[in-house]
Amino acid sequence: MTFALSVHRTTTTDPLARPLLDELAHEYTTRYGSALARRVLTVLEREAAARGYSRLCLTTGPRQPEAKGLYLASGYRPLFDVSADPESIGPLPFEKFLETPRP
Repeated sequence: MTFALSVHRTTTTDPLARPLLDELAHEYTTRYGSALARRVLTVLEREAAARGYSRLCLTTGPRQPEAKGLYLASGYRPLFDVSADPESIGPLPFEKFLETPRP
């Protein structure tokens, strides 16, 4: 099975795009702060460890401080100088060594 992705430039005033943008805004404000990302990250770590992985590497962008904070709070080690301007670094890489699941 293959999927195709097409990208179209639009504006917030485009009558065809407006309903989708409104729905995205609603979903973001409804779910923001519900710890959903932390729960997803926990499941990801558990699944990776169960499949034999010993380390996870994640990246985020310099304009996503919430993701950076989540990774740091979840025990990920930054692979960049945290005192540097994030905009000067580009993608912000993190790593975390996983605990081996007990049988």
